Amino acid sequence: MTYTEMKNVYDSLCTNTALTNVVPSTSIRIGVLSDEDPTFPAISIRQAGGRQVGRLGHGSSGETMEDTTLQIDVYSRTSVMQAYQIVDLLDNIMISSTYRKDSDLDIWEDEFQAHRKATRWSKFRII
Repeated sequence: MTYTEMKNVYDSLCTNTALTNVVPSTSIRIGVLSDEDPTFPAISIRQAGGRQVGRLGHGSSGETMEDTTLQIDVYSRTSVMQAYQIVDLLDNIMISSTYRKDSDLDIWEDEFQAHRKATRWSKFRII
């Protein structure tokens, strides 16, 4: 289920013109950025946690509760302000997709010499 969730988020980000005007869809990736010298600004989507448990009456209904946590990192070599602006766009997309923002963190990424804004998003649903 997690890959499906990441793919849905990826598709939502890549089809949002306000976001792709700032971050090209070719710079939005599922998984961590690698040393292949990515184009900046960039966004990476990965799983940060999750759980799935049977709901009361699972034996007869087959319903389970799923809690998915994704980490979406925004990278910018231009400025920390650009990272914040991209995260503002990301907030609108994710909240409209019924995710809740659990945390965000500012980091200087030595490996890429870029500002990184790490955000975590959760979604609870019954499937």
